[in-house]
Amino acid sequence: MGKLKISSFVNSGVQLGTFLFETLLCKVLLANKNNRNFILIFKFLKINKLDIIMSQKETSPIGQNEEERIGIKLKENTKKEKAKPRKEAEKTRQEMKKAVRQENAKTEKENEKEIEEVKEKMEQKKRTKEKEKKNDENIKWFVEVFIMTFILSIVFSYISTNGVSNLSLVPAILILVAVILVGIIFDIIGVAVTVANENEFHAKATKKVKGSKDSIKLIRNAPRVANICADVIGDICGVLSGAISALIAVKITNQFGLNFDVQFLLSALVSALTVGGKALGKTVANNNSTKIVHAVGMLFNKFSREKQKS
Repeated sequence: MGKLKISSFVNSGVQLGTFLFETLLCKVLLANKNNRNFILIFKFLKINKLDIIMSQKETSPIGQNEEERIGIKLKENTKKEKAKPRKEAEKTRQEMKKAVRQENAKTEKENEKEIEEVKEKMEQKKRTKEKEKKNDENIKWFVEVFIMTFILSIVFSYISTNGVSNLSLVPAILILVAVILVGIIFDIIGVAVTVANENEFHAKATKKVKGSKDSIKLIRNAPRVANICADVIGDICGVLSGAISALIAVKITNQFGLNFDVQFLLSALVSALTVGGKALGKTVANNNSTKIVHAVGMLFNKFSREKQKS
């Protein structure tokens, strides 16, 4: 009985050892299925699990890697194919956006051009209206100056000729000198108004200096003031001085019984005095423009106050 137990125990141990050995060899065979040496060893040892292992799909790790690569490539191709319509859609969207932007830019440019054209038309209309207004103002000013010079020349020429013809020689000469001085003084005023600075009179107006506002009006209307002072009154004084000098020449010839005509000498003397006096007056006006304009503004202020009182 003891011998049987020992033999059964030994058999069970052998079976366990063979089982474990077979499992280890099976694992090695699974790792190296394509190696023929391992297969021959298994056949030599007559392992039962050889058919089970060989019945499995013989796939090498290289084949598995190739299949994996092929699968990855297929997945990538599918992704690319899926991405292609997306890219095309994005391209179409970008093209549409570009087209919309270009259309918007064109419309903006067209709108800007239309706005510029409208502005130009408005400016042209304003310019034409301003030109028409200026032309109307110039015509009105011409008519006013014409009427004023005509009336003043008639009045002064009548007074001077009749007055000088009835006067003696000395008062006639004094009247001639006065007429020349009046022409020079008004020429100085016209030059001073064109040269004077308006800002100085604004400072005086803030301090409430008399005549500052009237002097500002004179400076703002400098072209008309200069036209009246230098052209209208200056030309009238020139005509009057010529007429008075002719009358004085007749009186000199009659009183002193001279045989030659004195009128040429008197006319030359009068012209020299007027031209030389105006030349000196322009230098005075350029150097003392503010004082001259302020003095004229004071006179206008006094006249305006007297009119308000009356």
